[in-house]
Amino acid sequence: MESPRAAYAARTRIREQASMKLMTALDASRVELIKREFEHRKNRVGQADFISVMLKHLPVHLYSNRDNAADELFELFKEVDVNGDGTMDWEELTRFMVSKAALLKEKSTALDCIPYHHKTQPDASVPASTVHHRHRDSIDGMCLLPRYRQFACIENHSPVIALYNARNTSLVATMKCKAVPLCVCYIEPLQSLIACCSDSTMARFNVGESHHKVRYQQKSFWSTPDAQMAMCWQPTHNLLYSGSVGGRVHAWDVDTHKQISCFEAHTDIVMDVLNLDCLDSIVSASLDTNIIVVDSYTEQQTARLTGHSKGVNSLCYNSDNRFLISSGFDHDVFVWSPFVSTLLYKLKGHRAALVGCETVEGSPELITADASGLFKLWDLRKFECVQTFTSEHEPGDLDDLTGTLSCFKHMKLPCFDGGGDADDYRPCFDGGGDADDYRVIAASKKLLYFDQERMRANPVSDEGPIRVALFNSQSLTVFTASERTVKIWDAILGSVKHSFKNVTASDISAACLDDRKRKFILGESTGTVSVFNYQNGAVMKEFSPQGSSPVVDLAYSAASKSVLVAYMNGLVRVFDENDIESCKVLRSFDETYSHRGDLYCAVYEQASSVVATGGNLPSDGVRLWDYDSGKCELVLKSGDECEVVALAFLGDYPLVAVCCSDCKIRLFLTHQSADLKGTCVVEWTNELPPGTLITEALDEAVHPMGWGQPGDEDEDSAESRRRERALGSVRHVQARERSSSSMASFEQDTDGSSAEAKHSSPEFTAARKPNKSPVSSVVWDQVGESLFTGSEGGHLRKWGLARTLAFIDAGKLETVEVNGRRRVRCGQRDSSGDREGLSPKRASAAALGRPSSLGEAASLVEFRWGLERAHDADVTVIELTQEPRALLTASTDKRVLMFSLDGKSLGCLLQTAKYGCQSPQWSLRIDVAQRQAKEARALSAVLNKDEKGGDEGVARREKDEREASHRQHSDGRAKRKGRNAKASRAGKEGGRAGTSQTASEKIHNRVIDVLAKVKTATVRVPTPSGDSGSQTISTQSITLVGDPKLREKNRRLPPHLKANDPIASPPIELTGLGPGFKHQGGKISLPRI
Repeated sequence: MESPRAAYAARTRIREQASMKLMTALDASRVELIKREFEHRKNRVGQADFISVMLKHLPVHLYSNRDNAADELFELFKEVDVNGDGTMDWEELTRFMVSKAALLKEKSTALDCIPYHHKTQPDASVPASTVHHRHRDSIDGMCLLPRYRQFACIENHSPVIALYNARNTSLVATMKCKAVPLCVCYIEPLQSLIACCSDSTMARFNVGESHHKVRYQQKSFWSTPDAQMAMCWQPTHNLLYSGSVGGRVHAWDVDTHKQISCFEAHTDIVMDVLNLDCLDSIVSASLDTNIIVVDSYTEQQTARLTGHSKGVNSLCYNSDNRFLISSGFDHDVFVWSPFVSTLLYKLKGHRAALVGCETVEGSPELITADASGLFKLWDLRKFECVQTFTSEHEPGDLDDLTGTLSCFKHMKLPCFDGGGDADDYRPCFDGGGDADDYRVIAASKKLLYFDQERMRANPVSDEGPIRVALFNSQSLTVFTASERTVKIWDAILGSVKHSFKNVTASDISAACLDDRKRKFILGESTGTVSVFNYQNGAVMKEFSPQGSSPVVDLAYSAASKSVLVAYMNGLVRVFDENDIESCKVLRSFDETYSHRGDLYCAVYEQASSVVATGGNLPSDGVRLWDYDSGKCELVLKSGDECEVVALAFLGDYPLVAVCCSDCKIRLFLTHQSADLKGTCVVEWTNELPPGTLITEALDEAVHPMGWGQPGDEDEDSAESRRRERALGSVRHVQARERSSSSMASFEQDTDGSSAEAKHSSPEFTAARKPNKSPVSSVVWDQVGESLFTGSEGGHLRKWGLARTLAFIDAGKLETVEVNGRRRVRCGQRDSSGDREGLSPKRASAAALGRPSSLGEAASLVEFRWGLERAHDADVTVIELTQEPRALLTASTDKRVLMFSLDGKSLGCLLQTAKYGCQSPQWSLRIDVAQRQAKEARALSAVLNKDEKGGDEGVARREKDEREASHRQHSDGRAKRKGRNAKASRAGKEGGRAGTSQTASEKIHNRVIDVLAKVKTATVRVPTPSGDSGSQTISTQSITLVGDPKLREKNRRLPPHLKANDPIASPPIELTGLGPGFKHQGGKISLPRI
């Protein structure tokens, strides 16, 4: 029975495929009707409108019920509306459908080909006498025994059949016929090997699980009308089909040795016979250049395939695409359909006669070989050659296949369950069992083996170091970036959903998601920044170039729809991401205060609108910037001769955590009075404190005397159990040290511990070294008031700061409105912070920052637990996820891991996990029922709004048309009465006043929108002169119209423009022309609404 998590993941995949369902279900007439619906709504369709329009025109049979259709369309609208404006136009919809179709086509035709290579080194466990067994003459044919991982070979002019182990290439046995065998065939149900000999006989040998006295011995033989050149087994009828030198195809009962049927098929020697069990047909190929398809029930010919110019010697079938492939003495490979007599495609590339063709089971791969010794690997979906390979040899040596290759076979070998290097290599992981290996066995006078470059079975997430890992709570996916590859993982199943390779021209150095989690933004090592679609990986737009310095960090501001980009050379830019075509610079941080050395890290706190940056020069320290103005507000001295490697704001507290290369973690005040702002109030070392206990495997550390921590009850109970376990271990150690040589005294010291516990080693022991290391990544947990750190040694540690924050008494940040502007200030600490178990002592303001206060505050930092071997290399990412509450970590050891907040491992993302299958190494628990209920409520709200409010788009347009008509009527009446200019303006103002406030807001927003795209403007305003009634025009100073405080925070017009009539103001001369302006006779005017 399918679990709820698996069912939710499957439902999510179906919703994501809704666009393909639409494209396949909509014909030209339906598309035209939908387009008319868009045009009727002025090409602006809301969410409810979109669902109703699509449900109206989609075929009824497409969905099982209306609710499922509305659910998929609801998700589709959110996927198409990438910019999040809540509306959709026709061009946006069609552009999305085309890009989605192109992406799915690319994914369907993309073949991750694992190349084959020549295995030149024999297995060390196999005796040399069996490995170097050489045939005196060329090997003419081979037959596979898949169940036993063996294959049989027949040699030209030799009556011996040699049986080899396909895994280690050793010789298993030899079987001798009375004449030279011409072909061999293995029958799995009978555990028999059939050989057709040159004396027109068939011989049956016992193989497989036969008794050892009769194994590999001839069981029976019988005569045939002609010498048989090819055979195949038909399991449905339990018949053996063979093709003779006379061109006839025979059917044999192997047990009775009787010929069941015979039909004339060809006029020349039959070279190959193939059973198509799925089609109940037998296919034969002959030197007469024809291919015959015969129904196995009626024995009637159903198709004759002609097209070869020379004889055909090999056949194979691809069941996925239903392709019949043939090869012969001409140099091309022919692709047919067994249902029609027409050639589908010719695969060209070989320059010699072909010796055979083999399809790969469960794959669109085809392998062909020619007499010159060249092999080609083809993709049947694109009919393209993806690899050409041959043996590694010197001219004329034994491995030279030039002119000597006679036959080959492709074999799938189940995963080796013994020792040796076979355990180290696996081509793939199917999500529930062992993997398979693939091998090409080539024959001349010697057997040669070609293996795939199998993937190491290490639990890794990507081929390169993981630089970025982000949790997407909207789609329940995990975003990872390594080198030039981006992967989207299913957070429920732990398997890859999308893999976008080579999405950038250089290595990815930073990444972030937008506020709606529908786009991802990548920064490269060459300074390029681009925006991509989260669903299909398509490039949407690029940022204006700012040089070639690597991008260090990216941060997205949801309030202003802007992106913070920090470069290694010290430049920090804010880009406007709201534009559809490109992202231009909104502001640059003050370069006077930029870092003189390399910039290593940058972190943005959206609540307080503060940015912190740190670099490699100790003199630069940590710089705090105002995000809205780009001004440097404070410089923190992080320490002498140490680099800043990681930063984190402490949420509601006016503190920033600074992690340096000297292994120190320091907390600085960011919002306090002038004398305390920038003061370091806590400082401690990232090492195991004295008294820490650690397991013998050095993977888990805990301080058994740790204080209780406010937070989740599950986390507290788990940490308590860990401490109790550690205390039990240390009591066991103490008892063992105090014990005498007698067992009785040992039992007394351990208070009656069991005999099994007496001889078992303790779980925890005292840490011998503190494992001191610099912190490479850090994240703050506001709920549990804890700091999680990841270090360069792969350590993951949790530090409790509740008692420390109570001692500092820094208060919490709060947002207030001052003169219409948002201000962040530090308030008083809530009295609820004095919880049971926390020290009521507070440090005085004058004592903060002093050595005595630093030491006392550091002593209150609680080491909760540590995973000393969480990763094998530097931890590059720590992210705290809120739903569910867990830790997502990534490292240069190529792994992405998930941990609970109490340090329990929740799994590793494995790149070998099969798509759509539950990874056995992933156990993240997500409340899918709660998410489904939330999604159902959101969909219900949209549908109810549509039912109650009717067509919201039509109602909104009718309201706008009534307002516009009323304004025109008022303006026309004022002109007809012939009033003067002043009265006319008054009449216009009165007309606008009579309308709703919406019209004034539209004018206001229009001017703001126009001015927001202008860098600078020179304003001329009239000033009264000495003469009464006269005015003079004076030019004021240049105003920075693009100031974000003017655009985003205040949302007010400049003082020289009036909100009631901005167009009536004096002209504005612009030095930087935005797209909202246009020239009219040498003047610049605002466009009409």
